[in-house]
Amino acid sequence: MNDLISIGVAGFRIDGGKHMTPADIAAVLAKVNDLGSAIDPATGRPFHQPGRPYIFLEVIGADGEPVKPAEYVSLGNVTEFAYGRKLAGNSATPIRNWLTSKPSPAIPARRIGVCCQVIRP
Repeated sequence: MNDLISIGVAGFRIDGGKHMTPADIAAVLAKVNDLGSAIDPATGRPFHQPGRPYIFLEVIGADGEPVKPAEYVSLGNVTEFAYGRKLAGNSATPIRNWLTSKPSPAIPARRIGVCCQVIRP
């Protein structure tokens, strides 16, 4: 990850995050360099403003599963598949659901990445 930051990458998606404990992911992320540490050779300036890289974790939670997306929000944004399913519902106008639905109360809205799967008959 540090090699990628050194060439200008500013964020990472961690696929299958639920297969690692939050503590293990935190240990890996603790070793990741801050942004602003890499210099663009073309300009001589940092690629990005100082700060931490953007982290997005895929953590699929479902009823009855021991792993919950809310356990991972301290590490970065997490997927919220239930919200996408709730939006889709059986409505012919899913945008109406978008305007009236609320995300999972266990995950702050600013930490949610919504995943929607469109299934056509």
